[in-house]
Amino acid sequence: MTDDYVGDDRRKYEEWHLDKNVPITIIGALVLYAGIAIWWGSKMETQILQVQKEQDKKAIEEKERVYDRLLNDRVDNVKAMITPINQTLIRLDVKLSRIVPDIQTTFRAHEDRVIKQIEKHDEKEHDK
Repeated sequence: MTDDYVGDDRRKYEEWHLDKNVPITIIGALVLYAGIAIWWGSKMETQILQVQKEQDKKAIEEKERVYDRLLNDRVDNVKAMITPINQTLIRLDVKLSRIVPDIQTTFRAHEDRVIKQIEKHDEKEHDK
């Protein structure tokens, strides 16, 4: 750099430099402030991550509550559908318990008639 420039023009072309008149305490304070800013930022990041984890956990719990409610509603619907079917089955069982003895009696009577007819037929065949 040459000394051809004077006044304000000279400042335009000078490289940046640290003035020896700047006290070390100011430099130390700036370094301390930078360290505090970095520490504060990392602490904030930790807190933000913690809040995000809590929100994610609450969201999962809410989804589980919603699924539980839906499942309980479906179970209640199935129970409501099964109750009339169960009542119908009970009525059918009662009716069948009344009918079965009649069917057995009728079957035995029919069986007796068939046996008698077979015996008559066998006698006729034997007589011939």
